[in-house]
Amino acid sequence: MATPVIHVWCDEPADGPTNMAADEVLAAESLRMDALLVRIYGWERTTISLGAFQKHDDALAAAEIEGLPLVRRSEEHTSELQSRQYLVCRLLLEKK
Repeated sequence: MATPVIHVWCDEPADGPTNMAADEVLAAESLRMDALLVRIYGWERTTISLGAFQKHDDALAAAEIEGLPLVRRSEEHTSELQSRQYLVCRLLLEKK
């Protein structure tokens, strides 16, 4: 049995759209390589990331998050508050 290789990708803090785009590109690359890829990154500004099936209008109506930028994740179903802390070890590989 081969020893798995984990590729680590480190990014500086970025805005929401940049972070979501990087996640999608690196997820595709992880599948293409058939390898594990860990991305370490942060957020420039507190951001709400919506799950794939959450309604944008519902988020806009929530007074608690008024004024925060919204982005959409393609792979998850719940919303998350993304802040300035670094997110470590987000595995970007889907095994079938």
